[in-house]
Amino acid sequence: MGLGQSIDRLVGWISPKAAFERQAYREALEIKQKQQDMRRNYDVGMLGRFTNRANAAWGSAELVDKPYRQRILLIARDLERNNDIAKSIINPFERNVIGLGINVQAKTSDDALNQQLEEVWDEWCEQENCDVTGQLTFTEMQRMNLRRITVDGDIAVVKIYDPNAPFIPFRLQLIEADVFDTTLFENSETGNRIYSGVEVDAMLRPVAYWFQQSTLDHYSYNLQSLRIPADQVLHLFTKQRVTQVRGMSLLASSIEAIQDIGDYLEAERVKARISACFAAYVETTPQGVAGRLGQMPQDHQKHRRNYLEPGIIEYLLPGEKMDVASPSGINSNTRDFVQTNYRISSAGQGLSYEATSRDVSQVNYSSARHSALEDRRTYQPVQQWLINHFNRDVYKEVITAAVLCGRLKIPDFFTNQRKYLKHKWLPPGWDWVDPLKDVQASKLEYAMGLTTLEQLCAEQGKDYKDIIEQQARERILLKEKGINIDAATGVVKVTEKTEKEEDNGEQDRE
Repeated sequence: MGLGQSIDRLVGWISPKAAFERQAYREALEIKQKQQDMRRNYDVGMLGRFTNRANAAWGSAELVDKPYRQRILLIARDLERNNDIAKSIINPFERNVIGLGINVQAKTSDDALNQQLEEVWDEWCEQENCDVTGQLTFTEMQRMNLRRITVDGDIAVVKIYDPNAPFIPFRLQLIEADVFDTTLFENSETGNRIYSGVEVDAMLRPVAYWFQQSTLDHYSYNLQSLRIPADQVLHLFTKQRVTQVRGMSLLASSIEAIQDIGDYLEAERVKARISACFAAYVETTPQGVAGRLGQMPQDHQKHRRNYLEPGIIEYLLPGEKMDVASPSGINSNTRDFVQTNYRISSAGQGLSYEATSRDVSQVNYSSARHSALEDRRTYQPVQQWLINHFNRDVYKEVITAAVLCGRLKIPDFFTNQRKYLKHKWLPPGWDWVDPLKDVQASKLEYAMGLTTLEQLCAEQGKDYKDIIEQQARERILLKEKGINIDAATGVVKVTEKTEKEEDNGEQDRE
């Protein structure tokens, strides 16, 4: 027995109260010492009331995401259908990333061949040629992909080689996230693991995708899943972790703030409706013949109201009274609450409050310009991501299929595929915040050799070749009509043609 324990026993024999306090203080000192030892690294790593997130889920991306993916998907879809705040966050991406479409520009060394390639591509992009259902154009497919990735987390695009297609024997089929077969765990034939419908090899490289087969109403259900090799599927999702094989709704982190706004506004609307329901209550005295008094409460009970409506007059039985709740008007903090949560949910998606709410009452020119530029830096990576993971692959398949079916006559195509498949994508541009200042700045950059006409046009989603060709046609027409426009000042001058010029013009037309 140690000296400390002997002293504790002696103190306990003389004064049990003092012994108890002595033990309590000793335990408190031990706890404090342990906390100090933990603080020597990171305070946030301590387990406590304010650091309970240290118990968050641990494991691979699929292990963490799988239990919640379907639940979050359903919540996000419900918000997409019923919540205007959620729609206001989703729609800016479609407007700015896709817009009127991401156009292609063939970049081979033969301008005539480039024109043919672009014409074939444009015709294939029509709804009856690119979509197996014949309902979506290629631009609409891009919008659909972007929306479903934002809301559902991912979408699959299956390459369909259809010999009965009206134009080129190649089409696309869109498959939603619900169709992935999440009940499978291993392919018995190959030994590969299957995670949420994605079959991967030892390096987590997708080798195949498994889809359930059922009708739209799920009435007719085939238990045999369909396996499609990975080279025939474009699986689109935002990969945020190395071990991730499926996507998670991009709205996941913003759902709570979006729901709070909707619930708060609904409570304020109910409060306002109740406040608008002015009602009068009349307390009566017993009347009627003998024997009727016992019947009155029963008759009255049958007609009791359990709701409020404007302008009602309600008669109460003797002895009954009612206290009317008189809620005040709309809370003065409603605007601040909504704006704060709106800003949080918008910022979580990389957008400004003004871009999602369309409320520009609190900005000036400088802040509006800065906000617009930051929003563009959010849209541009998404544009490039869609081009890299979807558009480029589809373009190569379309051109290859066009060569195989004889729509394009390129004898050495398969020996020089890289040469003939070279192309560039032109995403939609954005209008200038201050057109005069931006035009002057672009003009100065072009004069100093810091940019090119192609780059300036690409920033606005335009093809510089189309602009040059159109300008040439317009100048020829203006010259024929005797109109001269000063390129520097924009002044229009009309000149009368001489008889000799008119004769020369008629000869040229002949």
